[in-house]
Amino acid sequence: MNTRLNITDINNAGFEHVRLGQVDAALFGYYVAFTLYSICSFIELTTFYEVFGIDRQEVIKFCQFIILFLLLFKFVSQRASFSGWLLALAVVLIGYKSWRSSGENWFFWLCLFVACSDKVRIRTLAAISLSVVSMLFVLTVTCCELGLIENRLFVRSGVMRFAYGFKHPNYLGFYLMAICIFVSTLRFGANPLPDIVLILVTFLINIFVVGSRSSAIMSLAQIPLLLVFDYCKAQRSRNIARFSLLLMVLVAIAGSLAVMVVYSPSIPALRQLNTLLSNRFSLAHSYYSMQPLTLFGSDFSGHAPIYWELGKPTNFIVDNAFCHILLRYGIIPSIIFFGGVLALMVVLVRKQTWNSLIFGLSLMLLFGIGETLGARVDCNIFLVAFGPALLFSDKSVFESDAC
Repeated sequence: MNTRLNITDINNAGFEHVRLGQVDAALFGYYVAFTLYSICSFIELTTFYEVFGIDRQEVIKFCQFIILFLLLFKFVSQRASFSGWLLALAVVLIGYKSWRSSGENWFFWLCLFVACSDKVRIRTLAAISLSVVSMLFVLTVTCCELGLIENRLFVRSGVMRFAYGFKHPNYLGFYLMAICIFVSTLRFGANPLPDIVLILVTFLINIFVVGSRSSAIMSLAQIPLLLVFDYCKAQRSRNIARFSLLLMVLVAIAGSLAVMVVYSPSIPALRQLNTLLSNRFSLAHSYYSMQPLTLFGSDFSGHAPIYWELGKPTNFIVDNAFCHILLRYGIIPSIIFFGGVLALMVVLVRKQTWNSLIFGLSLMLLFGIGETLGARVDCNIFLVAFGPALLFSDKSVFESDAC
């Protein structure tokens, strides 16, 4: 039976052709699964409570069954070493266990997409993500302006912030930033000026319309990073840049966890940092103090809820991605995630990688200081590289034009 599918080049919103060439059915199914997952994840962050008159959660559950089937097909179709198979299976089982213990599933989906990622290309995921996010972003804001879905109002320091169809203005701000990152990934190696213009436009929208400071800051951080990747031609300067990015990511992770543990308002520097990050570290420290760390996570349902924005009670609200993973998913999943990040970044440095993978991975992980979205596979597509680079020994992931 011939399982080869001929797929033509895809023109990604006028930016660049992403050549899929000869793609087997299982790999094509993976991309379909990722598309469905991206759509469901986006919708969950909006005020679309129904899809074509059907309850949103019912639609998402139906899509998840399709996603699981497609990923299972991809998993059994992969060729890997015995150790690679064992590691992939272990990652999935740990992700599933953490889901059942924590009551939250996005780490499980990250594990599943990584474990099925043999021969997956980041550029193709970027093309999918750009298409999904762009179309749904326009649809969400349009429906909100037409009064078809709720436009939530938030107040911060006396300033009103509208979410324009999203659950929170920060989600809107993130997707503006994400569009810029996906565009830069697809255009990587080209003249960065169009990227910079797009970034500046989204920065102004985030600052003056949305009020999403974390996304605005990371948008600005993208500009010097683009210039570094564009102008660094000598191997020595590239080595310095790679090592610097690795160091910044490691400091972001270790620093976040350390501040969570030792945070005290009596320490001026930590108090100021906490204020700058909208109480993210004081909240993380509060949950850290509630109970001991667990092996596979906790839903914190046994503790009194915190009444947060709009007066909504919540059992767990930690926006720093690294603190979130340790507190919510537990010690074992944290070792998997942090160990994977360290291993991947070290390999990227040792292989002298200079492509969109190290660019996007570093940027999105640094964004994790302020938002959990920086560690979710539907948002940080670069985490999928854990699989090709660490589980399946795909050398092409380190090449300059194969990402």
